[in-house]
Amino acid sequence: MDPQDVLADACVVINLAASQIWDEVAEANGYRFVLSRKVTEESQYYYSVRPSGLERVKIDMQDLEARGRIKIEDPLPEELGSFVEYAQHLDDGEAETLAISVHRSIELATDDLGAIRFVDEQQLPVKLVRTSSMVYTWASRVNPNQSLLTEVLLRVSQGARFIPPKTAPHADWWVRNMSGEGPTA
Repeated sequence: MDPQDVLADACVVINLAASQIWDEVAEANGYRFVLSRKVTEESQYYYSVRPSGLERVKIDMQDLEARGRIKIEDPLPEELGSFVEYAQHLDDGEAETLAISVHRSIELATDDLGAIRFVDEQQLPVKLVRTSSMVYTWASRVNPNQSLLTEVLLRVSQGARFIPPKTAPHADWWVRNMSGEGPTA
């Protein structure tokens, strides 16, 4: 079965890159991530934890695209009006991604609380998914040992500077497993 296209904003791209299990998360969720051109410009790097400290690592968009893990899209002319409208309330990457999502009826992966609130307040017809849900699905399907799960969650928290807010799906699970207290699912 072909993977489902899901638009991802910059925060999700950075989180997945920092996890260093992009392919596994995509496969476990049945996704291929679609990135707007602005998102590729905004999500250039994550940090990797090294013995000497944090090291900035470039996200290789060309490799992800060549391997079919992402598709890069520009907004269509009919999406530009929504982009301009949304950009009055959101950062450009979130606004562009949301405009594409609304017009093409594609699920949106975001952790941006402003974008989530905007979608809710405007009652936009967009299905949202969060990093915490995607990583939870990966863990539930793959059943990694506690050590690997903790390492992945720490990579995201340190390398992308992301911990899901308490209101996010599976936030308690994330925090519990990040500290190594499990169980994994």
